[in-house]
Amino acid sequence: MSDTDVLEKLADLKDKLVNAPEEDKETMYQWEKLIRKAFLVKNLYEHDAVKIIFQYFQAKVESINKALQEQTADELATPQGVVKRVRWEALREAYGSFTQILSRAEGTIKVINKNVDENL
Repeated sequence: MSDTDVLEKLADLKDKLVNAPEEDKETMYQWEKLIRKAFLVKNLYEHDAVKIIFQYFQAKVESINKALQEQTADELATPQGVVKRVRWEALREAYGSFTQILSRAEGTIKVINKNVDENL
């Protein structure tokens, strides 16, 4: 399935919903916005530099998760240990946010494509 296939199906759905309630039209417009954004992210991920950054961030998240699991109760009992943990959690959140944006794009495309098919 190509990007244009899904967009063509959305256009067909728009035609079908000409006389539909506004709520249905709004849902379809939201799907269109989401799918266009997902296509942009998917196309961005296909760039080699972005793949390298994505893999780097994934490795960082895994490393931080391991460090958090290995942090002892004694370390957490100190102010420095707490600060260290908070810093790791903030970094994990930042790296994780980026990787989630990229990894969710394909799923978004599949879900919206399925929804469009069900409503055509």
